[in-house]
Amino acid sequence: MKSKKIIVVVLILSALMAISFSSCAKTDKSTTGSTTANTTQNTTEIPNPMVEKASTAEIKDALDFTFDSLPTDISSIKYFTIDDTIAQADFTSNGVAYTVRKAAATVDNIAGVYTEFSGSQTIANSTGIDVSYKYNDGAEGLALWTSGAFIYSVFCETGFDSTAMPSIVDAVS
Repeated sequence: MKSKKIIVVVLILSALMAISFSSCAKTDKSTTGSTTANTTQNTTEIPNPMVEKASTAEIKDALDFTFDSLPTDISSIKYFTIDDTIAQADFTSNGVAYTVRKAAATVDNIAGVYTEFSGSQTIANSTGIDVSYKYNDGAEGLALWTSGAFIYSVFCETGFDSTAMPSIVDAVS
């Protein structure tokens, strides 16, 4: 008698488990007749802080400042604003891709670069302002400086050249 009770209890528990599994795996039949699992995703999208602009004039309209000058021997130029505080220009010069940024001097980490650099030096640019250069020879390079109310950065991910980077820096304002 005791064994029949155990069998009944096991059957009841098995039936309850089957019912609970079937309610967890709720399916939805679409109009094509296929069955897919109905899942709910809780995702939060972070808005992209970069907004592409067509020109430096559009950057000025958005931020109330823009680049006063950029190098003349550039190609593939694209303009952006970042988080309504930073102006950015991406371009290629002599086969090297550069990212140039300008913002109010109160902005922290304008470059957004977290690379560990093996070399660094400070050199005055053509107007006498000290520019901090950080680099990995032949690879990435970063230049940072402040002029008046603005802070600037020039970054190249590959192709750093200690003679080419200062000429890019001198052309940016």
